[in-house]
Amino acid sequence: AVTAGQQFWVIVDGIGTGTGSYTLRIDTAPETYVLYYPEGFSSNKIREVVSVSNGGTETVTYSVTLRYNDGTETVVRSGSIAAGRRGGVTVSNGALSAAGVRKGVPYSIVIESSGPLGATLAHYDFDQSTGDSFTDAPSATWAFARVERNPGNVADALTIYNPNPFDVVVTLTAHTSSGTVVLTRTIAAERRGGWNISSTTALPVGTFGVTLTSAPADSADAASFVGIVAGLTHYDVARGGAYGVLGDPNGGSTVGAIPSLSYGAGVTSEV
Repeated sequence: AVTAGQQFWVIVDGIGTGTGSYTLRIDTAPETYVLYYPEGFSSNKIREVVSVSNGGTETVTYSVTLRYNDGTETVVRSGSIAAGRRGGVTVSNGALSAAGVRKGVPYSIVIESSGPLGATLAHYDFDQSTGDSFTDAPSATWAFARVERNPGNVADALTIYNPNPFDVVVTLTAHTSSGTVVLTRTIAAERRGGWNISSTTALPVGTFGVTLTSAPADSADAASFVGIVAGLTHYDVARGGAYGVLGDPNGGSTVGAIPSLSYGAGVTSEV
């Protein structure tokens, strides 16, 4: 296996006493492609579907694995998708679920494949729907512009998946109107974790921004650290409405655009 920062040398044998120009090409395609979504949950009242598409020109084999908080896992689908086709798995469909799914136990979803795939999660709960696209890019930092703590009315959860084979320490920095609040948590190797915002009493009631930063629990693992994956699930239980999003892995931007805002009776828009 190759680790970050590892150096390789190419010895070029010239013709005579000189060396002409040459091109060096390196195939960097991984042996296994991986997609992540940090948040998943099954119960008799939840419907959850993972949709997978193959936009390439070759058949791709893949597996969908649920990684639970306690370190156990369940493979809910393994198979292949032909070029230009769609597949996936219904993880939970009310009382019916994919084989082996542990209801009532939170998990992250990991898709491993022999070639590039696209995937999205659709999750239906509280008579609302959430979900987002999977990501193939863990990051050491994730930013969320809006997190809300309003116990009894809003249910927000910041969920994190640690894809590393070692423990990581995650620091939550909440940017509130009265200053910052800093919390830390250790997430074990290849496990899901995070914060239930409503029950985190160290956070104020209201809305605030959050930045998550992460690092190996043991500094000796720094060279192999690939980052974490983090998402936010928001349910407005009192008024209705929900969404699920992955954070910004680049820490934000100095320029942004919003394509649509609505205003009128019965509509609440917020930037």
